[in-house]
Amino acid sequence: MRPALGQSSLGAVSETDDSKTPDAAVSAAADPEVLTMQRCLDAGDHAEARAIAARLARSDDATKSQAGRTMLARFAPDPGATAAFIVTGGLIVMLAAHWLGH
Repeated sequence: MRPALGQSSLGAVSETDDSKTPDAAVSAAADPEVLTMQRCLDAGDHAEARAIAARLARSDDATKSQAGRTMLARFAPDPGATAAFIVTGGLIVMLAAHWLGH
């Protein structure tokens, strides 16, 4: 069966035609702190959204903690971009050394 609802920014929604019970992502989305975090992100205040996400990730509530960890994962640097940055830096250093040596 196809889900009745699509994917939200906080995770997949598990409502189907047969079952009308929302999963943890829906209940987390109803939480005021999670909504504040999402509003900060939508407004472009990434520093505040990251701070709220870190606070939520340390929460004892499993749904809040999952929402915080999900948002922190969105802010994590891309490993491919990090590798490309390191390789580019190494090439620049090698070219500079070659230029200075000749």
